[in-house]
Amino acid sequence: MNTKVYVVLFVMVVSSFVSLGLHSQSVPASMREIKELFTSGKYSLVLENSLDILNTEESRLTPGEAAFLHYYIGMAYKKHYNYDMAVDYLKKIELKYPASDYLKLAYLELADIFKNDYFQKEAYLEKVFEKFPKTPEAIDAGIELSSNYLRLKNYQKALHVLETIVNLWKKGETKPELYMLLAVAYSGINDYIEAVDYLRQVEKLIPDTIDSNPFYLLEAGKICYNSLNFKKAIAYLEQLFNVFSDYKGIPEAAVLLAQAYEREEKPFLGAIFLVKAIQKKPGKRHLYTLYLHLGRILNGLEERELNKIKQYYPLFSNAERLLTSVKENSMDFQERKTAAILLSDEYKKANKMVKSLDNFYKFLGTHRDPLVEKLFRESLDAYVVGLDKKKNHEELIKAWVKLKERKSFLSPENLLRFGEILYRLKMITNAEEIYRHLVKYRMYAKHWPAAYKQLIRIDFQLGRYEECSKFLKRLDIKKDPELSEFNYYNVLSLQKLKKENELKELLKTNTADVDTINNLYQFRILLVKVGQLEKEKKYDKALNLCLKMNDFQEAPEEDKVHLTIATADLQYKKKEFTEALDNYKWALKSKAVSNTNKEWILFRITIIYRQMGNASEAYGSLKHLKELNPNSFWVRQLEKNAT
Repeated sequence: MNTKVYVVLFVMVVSSFVSLGLHSQSVPASMREIKELFTSGKYSLVLENSLDILNTEESRLTPGEAAFLHYYIGMAYKKHYNYDMAVDYLKKIELKYPASDYLKLAYLELADIFKNDYFQKEAYLEKVFEKFPKTPEAIDAGIELSSNYLRLKNYQKALHVLETIVNLWKKGETKPELYMLLAVAYSGINDYIEAVDYLRQVEKLIPDTIDSNPFYLLEAGKICYNSLNFKKAIAYLEQLFNVFSDYKGIPEAAVLLAQAYEREEKPFLGAIFLVKAIQKKPGKRHLYTLYLHLGRILNGLEERELNKIKQYYPLFSNAERLLTSVKENSMDFQERKTAAILLSDEYKKANKMVKSLDNFYKFLGTHRDPLVEKLFRESLDAYVVGLDKKKNHEELIKAWVKLKERKSFLSPENLLRFGEILYRLKMITNAEEIYRHLVKYRMYAKHWPAAYKQLIRIDFQLGRYEECSKFLKRLDIKKDPELSEFNYYNVLSLQKLKKENELKELLKTNTADVDTINNLYQFRILLVKVGQLEKEKKYDKALNLCLKMNDFQEAPEEDKVHLTIATADLQYKKKEFTEALDNYKWALKSKAVSNTNKEWILFRITIIYRQMGNASEAYGSLKHLKELNPNSFWVRQLEKNAT
């Protein structure tokens, strides 16, 4: 009896081990098969096989295997557009197998299913981001999550997520999409300096990141407009119009384009884009905004330009009709109010008073409405631009004398406009007063870069190198490779202040690549670099740099003379006397060479002839030097050496 029992028990144990062995072999094989079926798009078979395993062997599955099956069942249902069942199976992973690696994938799929429900989508993305940090999925979820926050205009939350991702990112790796979102987020909190910096990094890495996405084109246009780079804003927004003409952001882009063209003194072109946006029949909310901006621009157009609008777009050429439509039908109170002001006889009369600034202020004294002030600031700007176009500088200066005591009333654009004109008219003190006023107050923060640039020019021009250097640090030119002019001012300021270590470091990090010299300031920075290399006795390196710089044809004659003298000096130090003489003689014949440089060249030519043993030529060059300046320091040096 006992023997039979033992036999039965032995058979049961063996069969259980066999079944476990079969399970351990069959389930992984089935999982591989399910993966292959899903990859090949056979979703019905995925469902059939997965559900079969789940129903027959669920009790013997490991948590990882069970989570795998739930995930692929959910994915297969999603592919069949059965979202309820997909959500049901994907949610079971969170309830039953929270430690599984498939949980983060399930969250991402759920976020995708709820992509049109911002709040549900946000909840699932936040779970991936918080529960699985330092994983590629967390970074992807963070980018998607920040995009979600940006659509909801929650810029601070988006920044928090994006900055966390930047800290997680491996050094040396870059993702242009991440930088673009950072640019949008910083733009949203009005930090245009940071926004422009990140936008520039995107342009440098992969320009197609912006060009292929209408949302990015619109945001890039906004960033450039708000940082006062109107030409670039126009380029981005026009591309949006041309490539993505059906994009929902076209009305907003049209308004920005119109304002940018106004800043570039081309309001007619701005009006054309507003008309094109209206012709696309946007919703009423956008339509009346477009009407308002078009009506305001039409009121200020010259007759010739207005006639063109009447000829090509007769339905949209009557400013009064457009503004009346806004006043009567717009759902936005501010738009109705603005239209009513623009239509009022009082405004039209007062608008003409801009030319008589005393009457203009009397009118404003009785109309302290912020909207009225805004409209008159725009009129004042148009008046100033008009005087500048007509080169009526006398009236401009009179206007500034009256307005400078009321700087708080003027818009930053008004102030920058006056500053630019006064600087051009050599009224440096008045221009400086405007720019220092702008950098003094936080409310003008987005206009600081423009003001700093002008202050740098003024300080450099007046020889105030310490001040110049201080403003250059605030401008943070290291982040702006386009600012070669200010890199040059920085180099020369450090040179004048004799800060050798800082100069050496700056030249090391900011010297432009010789193969891509594309402007004069880069050329001049390299010329300073040649001098630095000569000081360090790196003659071969300096000479190679000079020879490559010869390819930059756009350099003025004066700069070419400096380069030729530098080349000859290096050849002299390398005892290449024949080549040095050729270069010195070419520089001596140039009309752009100064008398100081002539004296130096003749001194060097005399020295070379003496070293070559050519006494007659040495005497001739010394005689020439004495004729040029008999009291020259170099004459005394040559006579001293001769004795």
